[in-house]
Amino acid sequence: MLSTLRIVTPATYELIDVPTAMDHCRVDGNDDGRLMELYIGSAREWAEGWLGRALVRQTYAWTVSDVTAAPVPATRFAPTPSPGTLLVPSLAQPWPPRRPLEIPRAPVVEVTSVTLGGFGLETTTAAETDYELDLDSEPGRILVNTSFATAKADRLTVNFVAGYEAPADVPKPIRHAVLLLVAHLWENRGDASGEMPTAAQALMGHYRLWTFG
Repeated sequence: MLSTLRIVTPATYELIDVPTAMDHCRVDGNDDGRLMELYIGSAREWAEGWLGRALVRQTYAWTVSDVTAAPVPATRFAPTPSPGTLLVPSLAQPWPPRRPLEIPRAPVVEVTSVTLGGFGLETTTAAETDYELDLDSEPGRILVNTSFATAKADRLTVNFVAGYEAPADVPKPIRHAVLLLVAHLWENRGDASGEMPTAAQALMGHYRLWTFG
């Protein structure tokens, strides 16, 4: 399966405010902070990607695609047949698979829509009875009911809202780590490496989530 995640509605506020970041980085008070805002946002998104968490409220579109699925008629072939091999179609299995799929950001606040579609197919919007949610787990999970799954589809899109309600709700070690990332980007602007500082990783390690589709 292929999985893509994009932001539909970005954050309208940041985890760290400019005065706090400037104090942490010991920036001269005459700086107006406009450049620091960029570093704060980059540090927060860096942390979110590493953690698998949304640290502030955002709306996402998560799409899972089955690259082995074929358009109508619903058949599949061996992906890389040997020369001279006779291609024998087999009946495609209903998709998405009958197992829970882990949503790649936490905490999930709400799932706003679930759609099923595919190449050359019209998109179908699921009713709330067509899927089951487990939003108490981290990461949250979604299970599409058998009645909604179809052998003709190859793409599932889940639109959801994720993120902590307020910066104060984010665990303190994560907020501390984001400050370290802000300082790392600020102090190494122009030649910062792609390696996350080990202190930031140590602070956030306990909160990191792993998703496996």
